[in-house]
Amino acid sequence: MHVQNFISRINYANFMAGIFCLFSVLAARVGGLFCIMQGSQKVPEITILATPQSSSPANPQAG
Repeated sequence: MHVQNFISRINYANFMAGIFCLFSVLAARVGGLFCIMQGSQKVPEITILATPQSSSPANPQAG
């Protein structure tokens, strides 16, 4: 009885691990699509934030 319980725990752990891996893959795909959709909207914001940072060290050199 103890051996069967131990085996059932291993099978349950493998089962949960498989579901977790499957869920993580699906979440990664959905998250990737969501990031692509959001990324297309956030790219101008990132470029606007990056341009002052790249130009600010160039200003003292130019001045």
